[in-house]
Amino acid sequence: MIVFVLGALAIAPPGNSGSSSPLSACSSLRSSAIVAEMGGLPQSIQGQVKRMVPDLAPAGAKFQRGDVIEQAGLPTRRFVGAVEGKYSWVVTYEHSQGSVHHFHAITFGRAPASDYAPVPHGVLTGPLCQIADAALSGALSADHL
Repeated sequence: MIVFVLGALAIAPPGNSGSSSPLSACSSLRSSAIVAEMGGLPQSIQGQVKRMVPDLAPAGAKFQRGDVIEQAGLPTRRFVGAVEGKYSWVVTYEHSQGSVHHFHAITFGRAPASDYAPVPHGVLTGPLCQIADAALSGALSADHL
């Protein structure tokens, strides 16, 4: 199975206020179901995300924010949040490489009677809200099939 990940650059990383996701600041997603913690995702998606992004810190936890090792053993990526569509989920996470902060989104889709699987797609660039919105818009168009 081939999986493509959406990537985007941002000038400044979002703050994480613990119980809410930075995705809740995205005006286009306000009517969507946003999950702020990995534990709020379906079990099958949690397992797939852990396999695809094994070095993932929980939302709001410390992680390596660049090439300078702040604390040995910290994960290199951090969960940001997820958005639910009718038959899809968009899971976002962040990481830094050098001084550039990146956001990524993985879209999971399913047929009405089956389990979730990653959806292959191209690469998008832009701020967190734009990549989540674009990924969810693409997933939502498939939701109507």
